[in-house]
Amino acid sequence: PRPTTPNIDAVAREGVLFRNAYSPVPVTLPAHSSMFSGTFPPAHGVRDNLHQRLPDSTFTLAELLKSRGLATAAVVSSFVLDRRFNINQGFDSYDDRFQAVHMVGDFSERKGDETTRVATQWLATHGREPFFLFVHYYDPHDPYEPPEPFASTWADDPYSGEVAFADHGVGGVLEKLREMGLYDSTLIVITGDHGEMLGEHGEANHGFFIYESALKVPLIFRVPGGKAMGRQVDQPVGLIDIMPTIAGLVGAPAQKQAQGLDLSPWLFGDGAGPAGRALYAETIAPTTYYGASSLLGVIVDRWKYIETSRPELY
Repeated sequence: PRPTTPNIDAVAREGVLFRNAYSPVPVTLPAHSSMFSGTFPPAHGVRDNLHQRLPDSTFTLAELLKSRGLATAAVVSSFVLDRRFNINQGFDSYDDRFQAVHMVGDFSERKGDETTRVATQWLATHGREPFFLFVHYYDPHDPYEPPEPFASTWADDPYSGEVAFADHGVGGVLEKLREMGLYDSTLIVITGDHGEMLGEHGEANHGFFIYESALKVPLIFRVPGGKAMGRQVDQPVGLIDIMPTIAGLVGAPAQKQAQGLDLSPWLFGDGAGPAGRALYAETIAPTTYYGASSLLGVIVDRWKYIETSRPELY
């Protein structure tokens, strides 16, 4: 009931909110690999953080947009998206060197205020040319330690405080677009790579299970000239749909590798996509770190099946 994400909410009111959007894996690097390639982890081969690189043969969203003449840049905020994992394919500028380093366990992190500053500086320099800018916030991760005034405002719920801090950063990027007169002409996509369990099913954060709290993510498209302002869609969609949707919006041919769908029918109020579609999910973290069974899942409409040593159907 408290306004955690006022800036993101405002974009949702001006665009299309997909209420049941799923990551195929509750882990950062493979989820981003799926987001950028439009493919599930078994196709692109990245199944966990740190252990694989995105193959050179993978055709990414940044490569697609660069081939169409856009300047491409990324500002990332966690070591798990470091360029050594080849996730930087297609980006002219890939800013993964942090000015102020914070540690999250064994991983280095960039705080959201620095992320926003670097992103807005890039916009100030390159925003007058056609561009694709990917801005990545990592703040809502354990341990939950938002800065002031978010720490005090959310003293009883520091995870939500970090979400609110990330939303504040998003607001700074959006304000820069408005200041430059670019907001109304820019395609804006807001999403997440995974959720957080927060103790549900006995898991404190994410990676081990593929229950809803770990897989469901925000997904908002605000399209210039879109007719579906404020529309909310309940039909399940996935991170793998982002690349084919953007490809369709810029007039690029369909990518043969893509396993996702073009969501444009929802964005322009021209109808809806097909029902009965199967979305795949997985995590190999239980096997990698604990010698337990990996989890595979299939989501179809209102059903989810989890394949493991004791299968579950919801």
